[in-house]
Amino acid sequence: MLVRVSTVLSAVAVLLANQAVAAPGQDVTPRDEVSARAEMAAMIATDPYFACNCPNNCSHKEGSSCRYYKNFSDSGPVAKGKCGWQNGHLNCYA
Repeated sequence: MLVRVSTVLSAVAVLLANQAVAAPGQDVTPRDEVSARAEMAAMIATDPYFACNCPNNCSHKEGSSCRYYKNFSDSGPVAKGKCGWQNGHLNCYA
């Protein structure tokens, strides 16, 4: 009887451990983290002007942090800087 109880307990432990560990190839990133990453990618502007101005960055002020793609597209290396005034407009200075 003792052998059977230990066998059953071992089987239950294996089943519970299998549920706690993700299967190979299974996405374990929480959905909130995925959403946050997508939002951050969407917040990168295509040029220094739009990094500090409307339509997506209307609330930026002088000294606000900003980011834009260096190659004036929607991919590639990202420049990080601060918003500053130039010719009556805010621009992002890296």
